[in-house]
Amino acid sequence: MFRPSPAIPSRFRLLWLPMICWIFLAVLTDRLLTFARDSTPFETVLAAAEPGQRALAAVFDSSPSGTDRDFSYTHLPAW
Repeated sequence: MFRPSPAIPSRFRLLWLPMICWIFLAVLTDRLLTFARDSTPFETVLAAAEPGQRALAAVFDSSPSGTDRDFSYTHLPAW
């Protein structure tokens, strides 16, 4: 219990953090591209709306494309 832990090679320490950052960046990029692709029809509706007018927006299916990314689409009409 009180023995020192085995030394981790410095090369391993230098590589794991950048690899985790690149994986995290790839996941976020995938989410952004999926959101942009799925929200394209909304841009068409938004362009047809009259300035200064309000519209009711109800999100009936918050999981487009069969994904579980509902957090991105819940407040989309507020934009």
